[in-house]
Amino acid sequence: MEVDETRAGALIDWVARQPDLPLLAASQVEDAVAELRDGGWETWLAGRSARGRAMHALAWEPDRPSLSVAAYGYPHPDEPAGSTALLMLARAINRGDLPPGLEDVAWHLMLCADPDQAARNDGWVRDPSLESYLRGNWRPLYLHLEVDYHFPIDHEPLLQPRSWAPQGLPKPLPESLAVADMIARARPDVLGLMHGNHASGAYSYFTHRPRRSLVAAFDESARKLGVAAHLGERPDPGKRWQTRRPDLLKERRLADRLKRMRRLFGDLEGQRVIGCVSVAQYAESLDPNTMTLTPEIGMFAIPGIDDLSPSGQQRQVTIANQQTRKGPRKATRGVMVMPDGSRHETLYHMTAATPGMPPTTETVAITRGMAGVEAVELRRFFLAHADRIWEGYREQLTVDSPRLRERKLIRVPAARVNDPSMLIFRADPAYQRPATVSQLADLRVRWGLQTCLWLGHGLQLYQEQGAIEAAAEQAKLLDWAQATLLPGGLTLVRPGRQARSQLARLLLSALAR
Repeated sequence: MEVDETRAGALIDWVARQPDLPLLAASQVEDAVAELRDGGWETWLAGRSARGRAMHALAWEPDRPSLSVAAYGYPHPDEPAGSTALLMLARAINRGDLPPGLEDVAWHLMLCADPDQAARNDGWVRDPSLESYLRGNWRPLYLHLEVDYHFPIDHEPLLQPRSWAPQGLPKPLPESLAVADMIARARPDVLGLMHGNHASGAYSYFTHRPRRSLVAAFDESARKLGVAAHLGERPDPGKRWQTRRPDLLKERRLADRLKRMRRLFGDLEGQRVIGCVSVAQYAESLDPNTMTLTPEIGMFAIPGIDDLSPSGQQRQVTIANQQTRKGPRKATRGVMVMPDGSRHETLYHMTAATPGMPPTTETVAITRGMAGVEAVELRRFFLAHADRIWEGYREQLTVDSPRLRERKLIRVPAARVNDPSMLIFRADPAYQRPATVSQLADLRVRWGLQTCLWLGHGLQLYQEQGAIEAAAEQAKLLDWAQATLLPGGLTLVRPGRQARSQLARLLLSALAR
């Protein structure tokens, strides 16, 4: 699990030499598979998507492989960089340019794990920019269409058959079954989920805690490949996160899940529990030693994401004790000027009360929690406007579509969006520390981009429904949000850099095994 510095450096240099590639669109995958087949890769049909699109797996197996690595791109339909990275690797192997230190590895690749949904992003992937991204992005959140989380399993006491599930639970997607069959054939020592994200620096998730030498190699790869390391906020509020250390994969490992089930339900001997598992848990059920890796790189770069110096920004706040349902608490409040010019009293922090403390007004350094609260408040402001447009026009929308079905499934009004995050920002002691430049930029810009993407989803919904007036109102709202939340400095990470960053992390992890 350790990585020799010299070997890691040679591997990073190899990645840096690979030719630039544009982002690989879903519609180009079949041609890419045919090209690789002609170059010597074995291809086989792992399955078909819900709409019948072929899902080919690629295999390159030396006579006596020392290691098996499996990886797939487009785990989410708006994340093309990982697929581009795998194409970069496969073409290099076709040329006989094998990664140094990994010459005898067996490779099992799938360029696109979600072809139906990814096809809806073809326009902006072929011509990526902030405008095309915001106005052409498709990523379902509420329709149980995430390929990574619907895997079958037969690992006592867990059971999820391939073809059915009890009412109310999603059965495995055909796309997930195709990925499962590729993994079952590969039996990988390393499994790469080639994800990406909206905006950030480079970071990774693991199921196994990486050694210091691998973390150092990741940092070095970011420096050499011209991308920033992610030193901003936690990718998922409330999850463990240490600056300059990759996080553990979000999903619980299978063994941890089984322990928790036994604590909840007692002895499950002879009984079966129905339920899909994540791809990481599925791979663990085949081989508990499989290390699952998720390399991440932002589509857009945030200035200052790797700057750990203090932000220097301040806020004027009022600090006073107040009575709550849980007893007296010390509340820190400030006033935000909202985008429409209105003034909004905002609760920043809630901590243990100080007996006898009189109310005071102070100027303090902005904390991580304050920045997070402000990001949520701005998100709520714009999404509340979007809700009003939706309520005014929803009865006119009659053409069935995935966008309309998804929008109708949303039950939480914008005024309550991100409530769990708001609680963390206000109550977690770690969020009372002054914010660094990286944390401030991350909370503002990354959350702002997510807000604009959601508004862009609404714009596309009204456009496809022919609701001209609603689309015009939504377009104005998106322009307003973009000007307020993304005032400049957000730049597209060159596709080649995105792909190389992800590829380097996959290869370094294989080298560590």
